[in-house]
Amino acid sequence: MSDFIVIQVGQCGNQIGGQFWNLALGEYENQEHKKFKDLSRYSSKFARENARFAELVHRENSGCPKRRKIKAKAILVDMEDGVISQLKKSKIGDIFDDDLKVTHYPGSGNNWAVGHTVHGKKFREALINVIHRAVEKCGCLQGFILLCSLGGGTGSGLGTYILKILEEDFPRVERFVGCVYPDENDDVITSPYNVMMSSKVLTEHATCVFPFDNKALISICDKIRVSSSKNPHVSRHFLSTELLARNKPFQDMNSLIVKMLLDLTSSSRYSGSLNLDMNEIYSNMVPFPKMHYISSGLSPLYDLNYRSSSSCRQDELFSSCWSLDNQLCRYINPLHSTLLAVSLIGRGSIGMGDMRQQVERLQAKAKFAPWALESVKAGLCCVPAPGSAPASLLGLFNSTGIIHLLSDVLAKFSKLYSRKAHLHHYLAEGMEVSEIEDCVLTMQDVIHHYKGVNTMTPDKTMPQLSVY
Repeated sequence: MSDFIVIQVGQCGNQIGGQFWNLALGEYENQEHKKFKDLSRYSSKFARENARFAELVHRENSGCPKRRKIKAKAILVDMEDGVISQLKKSKIGDIFDDDLKVTHYPGSGNNWAVGHTVHGKKFREALINVIHRAVEKCGCLQGFILLCSLGGGTGSGLGTYILKILEEDFPRVERFVGCVYPDENDDVITSPYNVMMSSKVLTEHATCVFPFDNKALISICDKIRVSSSKNPHVSRHFLSTELLARNKPFQDMNSLIVKMLLDLTSSSRYSGSLNLDMNEIYSNMVPFPKMHYISSGLSPLYDLNYRSSSSCRQDELFSSCWSLDNQLCRYINPLHSTLLAVSLIGRGSIGMGDMRQQVERLQAKAKFAPWALESVKAGLCCVPAPGSAPASLLGLFNSTGIIHLLSDVLAKFSKLYSRKAHLHHYLAEGMEVSEIEDCVLTMQDVIHHYKGVNTMTPDKTMPQLSVY
């Protein structure tokens, strides 16, 4: 059985991670979250009946041989322990292992250099110890899933430092990063520096990067709220129970990310007619080194009109998945950019014939790179996503549309750096101007390669893309 270790870094990463484990447990137990009052009661019988539950958790002795507590394969890291403390006090708090936690006070001050250079070096041994401790609990480690935000100091700085550790100690294990990019209304003035410096490390040390754009998440939540107000029968089947709660503005935005992560790992956690393991994502979606920025689209955002015919439902399900409105990154429009590779992961009542028909439909509508005309990978999971929708779809797109996101990061950085505004905060922590300028060169290089994708020829040393 393959294992995944989730590493939650910073306030945002731990908030996303908390919702991920909450909904993941809900998937396996198929009950509402309020019934998770005593996780110690999840005995070996439950784990036997849910064999693939071992993908995400392990069982530990609790003093009684007949009762073994379930513990998440999760590492919690934050230089402010507020969010982690709330997780530990929550209904699912018992699932987190105290031995797999690294906290400190008073935080990284929204400074990438503090998180990366100062806290990274200070807590290096502690981080290595918890990572190795988590790996030792795995039977067959398949990959790490790192969750963080790039706008602050801990998620961006310490998160990317952990990424380097993972590559050094486990170079053959996949390193997937789910990261949140701030929008123009971000209240962290230094976020353009933090995002730029993080991007260099992500480009050089991650296996795959799944960008989530705050503005796109806000837009999707607003559309769901409008649709719900117009049609009370619309079911918001995967968002949090407190939709758009005023006291928790990021809760539903994080739920979108969690939905994507659950669908991403679904084929590895459940059986299906077309299996798509996580390690296949890298070999099929990344045709060239460092060009591993994978955008994602979700469908449905709310239940479809099931009074329509089955074929219409399938067409709408797939069309929504690759439409601009359903992308978790606002800059990506799969049908108006050049595609390097696509993966479609279906859940629920989607047949192999339906998937093949829709893949052919996408290939006819979208523009693929000349050497990637049939680069579409498909996966089918028989277990539907939580909620009333009988079928759902996750689309993964490696496309030239990512140029817009990377160019926006570069433009925001340049506005500050041209005036050397706030630069002294980073130089005071030991960084040099040459390091910062290297980040710019790395970003420009990635943009250049994506722009020239139509003239590229796949490197024979790289894994070839699978043809559906």
